[in-house]
Amino acid sequence: MRVQEDLILAYENGWYRQRTFDRNTGRGRVHAEGPNVVSYVAKSPEVAQWLVAKAEDTIVIRGVEYSMQFKPWMTKTELEERRRLEDESKFWVMAIRVPLRVMFHVENMVETSMGRVIKSLQPEQDRTRPKLMNLKFELVREAEEKFEPELSMRLGREVFRIKFVCRHTPWCDKCKRWFHTSTEGCPREGATPGFPQPRYGVPMTTQDKYFRNQYGTGEGLDYRILRQEGTPGGGERAASSRGGSGGSRQLRRDSQQDVRRGPVGADRHSQRLSNGEEESEGSGGEEGSIPISPPPRGDGMEESPGRIPEGVRASSREDGIFEEAFFPPLVCTMQGSEVFVIGLRDRNDQLVLPAVGTNELPMPDMIQERVRYLFKDRFDFRIFPEFFMPRLRTEVDVGKAVRFSITFIYARMSVEHGRALTRLDWVRFH
Repeated sequence: MRVQEDLILAYENGWYRQRTFDRNTGRGRVHAEGPNVVSYVAKSPEVAQWLVAKAEDTIVIRGVEYSMQFKPWMTKTELEERRRLEDESKFWVMAIRVPLRVMFHVENMVETSMGRVIKSLQPEQDRTRPKLMNLKFELVREAEEKFEPELSMRLGREVFRIKFVCRHTPWCDKCKRWFHTSTEGCPREGATPGFPQPRYGVPMTTQDKYFRNQYGTGEGLDYRILRQEGTPGGGERAASSRGGSGGSRQLRRDSQQDVRRGPVGADRHSQRLSNGEEESEGSGGEEGSIPISPPPRGDGMEESPGRIPEGVRASSREDGIFEEAFFPPLVCTMQGSEVFVIGLRDRNDQLVLPAVGTNELPMPDMIQERVRYLFKDRFDFRIFPEFFMPRLRTEVDVGKAVRFSITFIYARMSVEHGRALTRLDWVRFH
């Protein structure tokens, strides 16, 4: 969007400089409609008619040449009709979760197996696995009949199986994943409202960690029943009992499991939520049990309450470790054969590397926004995809740790340009 706004601004500046229109003509309004489409509302009919008559133009900004096409305003119905005609005239496919070393060969594989590639779109990182890429291609209409959901590729001694999707592939609007719909096969289907659901590639919230630490890893325990029994926030929850006269009592998870052998040789576990040893006066209820069926994975195995199923160490309530997350971008630039790291000068004239706190997984859009904020958008840069976010964790005090998610940034500037910027300094990288 920033580049699109710069294009419109530079174009309008050219009008005033060349006196194409009267200086009293105001600037128009800009609205992004897509990656390469911008709506421009001119302040006068003469400007709109002049742009439609010109049809196309070329402009140079910061040494980069941009080509633009001007088309008249289209209503929503006309846009939908145009998109429908474009969909009928071409066919798109997308290779999902492609490793970096394979992505350069995918286009040739698609063209050989399915049909001629009309256009290759910009690669995008997969939102669930940021180290893998999604590659989208526009093919001729005849390629739809030759679509293959999976193709194999051999590189050296390794064989990679690349999965492909198209507009006919099922898509889920809930979890934003392919190969199933929101009503059929979605892991979030039938979830209890208000209960924290697993989110792929997103850090757990405080409420998620509470349920994990309070009731264990979730292996063999149905959180929906716990959710119905009570909500987090206090140490006690009200529970109904047969023949009781009210009151409150504590629920605890029975440490014993009842393992029975089923008719087909599978173990069936049941866990119980029973009364605590001490009850408040007037409870007088009986001990109740709720059989709960666990998932088949890890059947018959005990899990530590401080670990999640994937085996990654998680801080339990007993640990009491408070962890802060920071995102320090390591901005580098190349001058000759030497690499320099760009930092900022603080009020005491000391060189520091800036960092910002974050409570979410840094994604490319967020990384670019934070780098522009830290360095006041004073130079062009790009993210190094081959050095994506190493993580460092250190304990700074008893019960406190700091985690750094480092991203390598390449700044495109000359030494003279960098020296002219205030409060910036350079240090040679060894």
